[in-house]
Amino acid sequence: MRGGGSYLINKSFFVISVCYLFLILLYSLFLKYFVIVDLLVISVGFVIRAIAGCLAINLFASPWLIVCAFLLALFLALCKRRHELVLLGEEEARRHRRTLEAYSTEMLDQMIGISSAALIISYSLYTFLADDIYLMLTIPFPIYGLFRYLFLVHAENFGGETEMIFKDKGMVLCLVSWAVLVVAILYAVPEAAVRVGVVGAGGGD
Repeated sequence: MRGGGSYLINKSFFVISVCYLFLILLYSLFLKYFVIVDLLVISVGFVIRAIAGCLAINLFASPWLIVCAFLLALFLALCKRRHELVLLGEEEARRHRRTLEAYSTEMLDQMIGISSAALIISYSLYTFLADDIYLMLTIPFPIYGLFRYLFLVHAENFGGETEMIFKDKGMVLCLVSWAVLVVAILYAVPEAAVRVGVVGAGGGD
């Protein structure tokens, strides 16, 4: 039913929906039993969903959206695995999820550090290369958000469910501030930026 409904939107959305369902099926059958592969499949699934959303409204899926969505999903998946290990204990965690037997909190902390660093660099590069240079002003907010999330993961045994992000005042304030700043830059600052560019070009002549 879902696949048929997606076909009514457009063919591209239908194709990527089928790919997503196929990926989830493979994950449920056997991919979830492979160490590291399980995390990558989850992250790819989030990327496919993001691309599907763009295709549904005929919007171009930026490569930066793909990279950042993948790294963010990987970061959250790693934090969830760590949460399961800490909350359940190693023995109980292994019974809960087979792949947890191969993970340790030390290993996951290293992976979390790598994924968060890669995410910050990717987002920063996106703002550097974007048409509007003022997007660089938004870099501190993702950094704070990641660090705040890591603080909660370590200090309050947080990270099992990503929905908990919206229950922490610091995270909510960060998300709202970031969104307000992005909207302000995209809809207010560009005109001023264009005027500055024109004036600079005229002065050079």
